Amino acid sequence: MEKSTVKTIMKLIVATVFLCFALANLSAILGILRNLAGLLSPFLIGGCIAFILNVLLKVWEEKVFRKAKISQKLKRMISILLTLISVLFVLFIVIWLVVPQLISAGESIAVQIPAAWERAEAFINDNIEADTQIGLVMTQIGENGEKMIAELAGYLKNSSGHILSATVDVVSGTLGALINLFMSLIFAIYILTQKEKLLGQAKQVMQAFLPEKAAGKIAKVCCLTEETFRKFITGQCLEAVILGSIFFVAISLFRMPYALPISVLISLLSLIPIFGTLIGCVVGTVLILVVNPMQAIGFVALFLVIQQVEGNLIYPHVVGNSVGLPSIWVFTAVLIGGKLFGIAGMLVFIPLCSVAYVLFRDEVKRRIRIKMGKR
Repeated sequence: MEKSTVKTIMKLIVATVFLCFALANLSAILGILRNLAGLLSPFLIGGCIAFILNVLLKVWEEKVFRKAKISQKLKRMISILLTLISVLFVLFIVIWLVVPQLISAGESIAVQIPAAWERAEAFINDNIEADTQIGLVMTQIGENGEKMIAELAGYLKNSSGHILSATVDVVSGTLGALINLFMSLIFAIYILTQKEKLLGQAKQVMQAFLPEKAAGKIAKVCCLTEETFRKFITGQCLEAVILGSIFFVAISLFRMPYALPISVLISLLSLIPIFGTLIGCVVGTVLILVVNPMQAIGFVALFLVIQQVEGNLIYPHVVGNSVGLPSIWVFTAVLIGGKLFGIAGMLVFIPLCSVAYVLFRDEVKRRIRIKMGKR
């Protein structure tokens, strides 16, 4: 038996044993990975923030200040500052436009609830007789209403300690999340400030500890990952702006209320693949429903039409093949990423799966070329 064949068999045996062990201890391995991800979360989140901000940083540094006669260090610091200001400005505009409208709609709904309840009671009293089955059920509910309220009050009284404990946990968890976010932001700024130096150090480490061929493959994968993520982020942001503009024009033409906040909200939520625009549709429908129920139905119909135009014409041309992933795998990536890491997982898993898909596709083509050459 040839030496290369023996090596291949040994690799297959080791891979099979490792796979069997991983499948047998899948829950324990996932638990370890989750704990490790929690421990390293400020650094992982900081890296993701740095990667996203770097797209905007390049615009300031390479487009706006390309010909500025200042030192590279000063140019970098000014570009980072303007990048952070730009992001905060966008968030402020979104909050300023959307949140007050949501509060106003909530207040309107709260005001209309008593009248709606009275109309429902009148309908029940006028149309449902006590001797019918529905009437008997409604009568029993009315008789047991006070008892249910008393039991609920007693439960809340007895559970006051648990409620207080849960409140403390929520507050401490929120503070912990804010501290982690602040640390992640500081780490992201450090990465952006020293990105060339860090990249050079990473290359030196690979050259020192890895074979030249392996280092080249890793560098190729990193370049492919960076390009895929950059194109995905840029395409998603541009597509979100176009979609929001279309909704603003369409809602304004049909004289529906809350045109600007609904458009901004849908534009922002469209950054969440597949499910984001649906959430925006629900919120927009509720806002319009408070003012005019018939216009709310029209808004749903308008949303479905724009979604078809966006999905079949705008998205393929704006985002194009930047992700290079078939629709079924995009949906799969969103489900898996959302299940594991929430919204952040949805955003990250699409380009990650795209990288894996491209690498696997290239490997398949390479093997086919080798087999065709042997014939």
